[in-house]
Amino acid sequence: MSRLRILLLAPDCNPDGVSMPYVTYSHAAALAQLHDVALVVGSLSEDPVRRAKAPFRTIEVVRMPLLERIFAWSLRRIFKYNYDTQVLTAFSYPFALAFEWYAWRQLRRRIFAGEFDVVLRIMPMTPVLPSPFAFFLRKGPIPFVIG
Repeated sequence: MSRLRILLLAPDCNPDGVSMPYVTYSHAAALAQLHDVALVVGSLSEDPVRRAKAPFRTIEVVRMPLLERIFAWSLRRIFKYNYDTQVLTAFSYPFALAFEWYAWRQLRRRIFAGEFDVVLRIMPMTPVLPSPFAFFLRKGPIPFVIG
């Protein structure tokens, strides 16, 4: 089996985190042992991911400083770090859309140049949240997979 060139979208992937950030990092690192993985993370996850030294081909960082500050403020002041509420899932969706839009703008030339074989989104894990990448890649050139 040949090695796939995977563009992996995982905005909150974090080896130092707990629960979903750690699980998604573990999945990404396992994929990187079998395939050539370009990991796309948010700027808050950049340092822990680089320190972990997993065998990623590249680590692409999507920076959204204003949106990250707004989300952090909202998490602290409005949700009071209550990660159990479904309202937080609904509130997080526009930020996930923004992350994927910024990632698309940053990587679309490389996608159309044939640098990747597949785009895989492993975060956000909620299956009911659609991805803009599905729309962007609806006519190719590569498949998009959620999961």
